[in-house]
Amino acid sequence: QNCDLSETTWGPNCDHPTLGAYGAEYYTIEGLTIRGAIYLFGSTTLARGVVIAHNDIERGWGSPDDGNWAAIFLTRTTGAWVHHNNLHDIQGYSDTGAQTSATCIKLFTGVYGTYEYNTCARVLFGDSQTGGVDDKQDAVGNVIRYNWFVAVNNCIRVQNQIGDGFFSTATGDQIYNNVCVATGSVGNRRCLRFEAGSITDAAFFNNTCYGFSGGWDALSPQPGAFNVSVYNNIFASVAS
Repeated sequence: QNCDLSETTWGPNCDHPTLGAYGAEYYTIEGLTIRGAIYLFGSTTLARGVVIAHNDIERGWGSPDDGNWAAIFLTRTTGAWVHHNNLHDIQGYSDTGAQTSATCIKLFTGVYGTYEYNTCARVLFGDSQTGGVDDKQDAVGNVIRYNWFVAVNNCIRVQNQIGDGFFSTATGDQIYNNVCVATGSVGNRRCLRFEAGSITDAAFFNNTCYGFSGGWDALSPQPGAFNVSVYNNIFASVAS
């Protein structure tokens, strides 16, 4: 754990993730019980060979008012394999502030990875615009499949937030055979959201979504550079 269970504030004792690495490659984090979060960073190149599997992670971590609270946070990785993790009760401290993109799994230039057989339960931030997986920057070539997301505001978000100079567009994400259950249908809650400009060759299919205020939407799509496929999904008890 990153700090004592009795702590109720982020600072000064909970101001760091539980596990972190910078610039390392070809390692596995497996079979741990973690209170806090895993934060992994590549360096000037994309880190390869990262495996995160069979862990139980509670609470998550982030910086106050940063908005990106998460249980697993990957930056500048390629080909990561994240599977069979139990991520649950994602919540902040009394001084955490706004976390408008709080989620179980956060990707900033985490590309060509596979995220499968994970459970994400109870992302307890009412202001979050995501919840299950937030493929936020350089959403390129990821496979998100066979996951169970329950009690999330929005389930999966794919963004074309470009950064670090590695890629110029979001392309190729494949999202299928997931189950998403909303916290409730009040507010702007979606099972899937495409956001911010150019997104191509992405597909969302064979998913089951329950209890959201809407099935899926696209915010600020770029004309002529937005090409996604959404088909063969079940949207149950969805308001619109």
